[in-house]
Amino acid sequence: MGETILNILKFLMAIALMPIVIACTLGGYEHLAEYPVHIAPFFKWGLIAFFLTYVFIYQFTGVFAVGQQLMSGLFRFLAPLDQFIAYCIPFYTSLILLVYVILDKMFDATQYSHYFLFFAGFAFAMHVLLVAHDLQQNGANKATYFFTMSLVYIINICVIVFYLDWVSREWTILPFIQDVAGRAIDIYLMVFERMIATT
Repeated sequence: MGETILNILKFLMAIALMPIVIACTLGGYEHLAEYPVHIAPFFKWGLIAFFLTYVFIYQFTGVFAVGQQLMSGLFRFLAPLDQFIAYCIPFYTSLILLVYVILDKMFDATQYSHYFLFFAGFAFAMHVLLVAHDLQQNGANKATYFFTMSLVYIINICVIVFYLDWVSREWTILPFIQDVAGRAIDIYLMVFERMIATT
């Protein structure tokens, strides 16, 4: 009985998070236009390249599992949250952009930024898709899956905006969060008005 109530609550919370998921998706895509011209196109092509590779060539499940284990190991001191944190912080994207920032500090690697951004987008798409796959494979029920994946997705979008801010040295994370909040509130209000109108 207690587990059933918990699953119902998770399902309701997942539904409640849907406007934020939608706002993050739309806002995140549009937010790429805020960055210098060399960032958005290559990051987007990286996203597309992963989906095409995943569908037609290779699924990267082994590569993803290694990254998850390494990230969980880094945050083992926060157990039992280490696995959740590993879902929220994309390991390979973090590594690629960290290497780029270090090289850029040392040698001015701007001329190579498109390579790093392409593979950062590739790795980010891999992370999001395979986190969803991993959650499904771990036997989570539908309510747990929808709630956890919604929460992880929202955090992932915020993390990638922070990373792109870090790379571009243009701090836009707060305006992005405000934009997402505004979009989500508009969706909540629209749904509420529709519900009132139908009663």
